[in-house]
Amino acid sequence: MAQAIDACLERTNAIVRELALLVWVEGHTFTEAAEITGMSEDAVRKRLCRARPLLQRCLTQRGVVGGR
Repeated sequence: MAQAIDACLERTNAIVRELALLVWVEGHTFTEAAEITGMSEDAVRKRLCRARPLLQRCLTQRGVVGGR
């Protein structure tokens, strides 16, 4: 599963990868991720909100998670 997640994250841009790692992997809050990256909290939320369905679709195509 970790390989599939890495492969799917590689299909995103560097900013989304960094945010995904900070929030979804390392467990930082949106506020903390915003402070670390110098972005606004709203920007962090929006980017991850947009990235989630793309990553879900990628993982589903790889057979790692079930589709909805």
